[in-house]
Amino acid sequence: MRKPLKLLLAMTFIVIITTNSQAQRSGYVATDTSLVISYYLIKKKPEDNARFVYENISGQLKKYTPNDITQYGFKDGTIYVSKEIEENGKPRKVFLERLTTGKLTLYYYAIGKTGTFYLEKDSTEFFKLNKANDQYKQQIIEVTDRISWIEEQLNFVKYDRLSLIKIIKKYNENDNSRFPYIRYGVSAGVSYVSVSVPNNPSSGFNPDLNFSASGTFNIGLFTDIPIEKTDFNVHTGINITKIGLKGTTEGANSTQEAIVNSTSFSIPLLIRYVKPAKNWRPFINGGFNFRYHFENSTRLFETRRSSTRIIVDELTNQTVLNDTMLGFSFGAGVLYNYGPKSIIGGELRFNKHWWDSNQLSKNQFDLLITYSF
Repeated sequence: MRKPLKLLLAMTFIVIITTNSQAQRSGYVATDTSLVISYYLIKKKPEDNARFVYENISGQLKKYTPNDITQYGFKDGTIYVSKEIEENGKPRKVFLERLTTGKLTLYYYAIGKTGTFYLEKDSTEFFKLNKANDQYKQQIIEVTDRISWIEEQLNFVKYDRLSLIKIIKKYNENDNSRFPYIRYGVSAGVSYVSVSVPNNPSSGFNPDLNFSASGTFNIGLFTDIPIEKTDFNVHTGINITKIGLKGTTEGANSTQEAIVNSTSFSIPLLIRYVKPAKNWRPFINGGFNFRYHFENSTRLFETRRSSTRIIVDELTNQTVLNDTMLGFSFGAGVLYNYGPKSIIGGELRFNKHWWDSNQLSKNQFDLLITYSF
């Protein structure tokens, strides 16, 4: 007797799992007592989906309203739940789009100029988030039991889908990492610069010139702009460096020497990913980099030796670094959340710049310390 019962329970469990899995890959319609898979739900504008949904059954349209079903879902994962709200002073059942699940469930009602958000806590409390005078922030503080880090993060939250989804998910997952917002900062550090000589250089200097790398200081300003409230952001700014480089090559009876002096600013345009965490947050970034040399000079000397004398000639003063250069940058580092809005960071970055195949290309390693707010 026990074996048939166990078999029946196992088969029931498999059917439930299979049905749920299938429903996630297709559309579905649910009532209090059933869940029916549907491949033919018609997705319309959000404001229409909030009122009704149509199902195409063999060419015939069947209409479902919030009074007919408890919820429905499209195969792309969008789910609408039937809820009773107050509209124009009267109770009314509508379909709300479910945006999050967990201890707090966030819903969106697409009717109106900007739409309206609703919160549900543990299926017991259900209320509208009021946009006027930022009342919704105090409502979230109250419903999350005044957790300190939630109050801090709400300073960066706006009454929109991305912000509210982000903060509610953080609460549900107990994720107290820094909320993404536009930041501005300063940087300072050191740079290690070298150049590469082309096989057929312009200006008549020897391709065998061996340039020694040189170190210099690097200062800059930057901004980080979040991409759609995600953990990715656009990192851009301006960095200034001044460098002097010396290259030499030895011949049988002569030595050629090149002295390159330049002051330049670079503008990186990088995509940065920052791992979400409360305090220490590692990151990686990469992208394009533009450099302009507003001071740029090259002096080329040749020293010829004989048994009786040494002759030094200046061959040319033509520049061998292009004023304008394009390239790429990539790097990695770590950020530390020093205060509510203060972030200290460090980064090791590599930059490569070039322009003309007959002129020098520039390689630069940066070790930067940053402060942003």
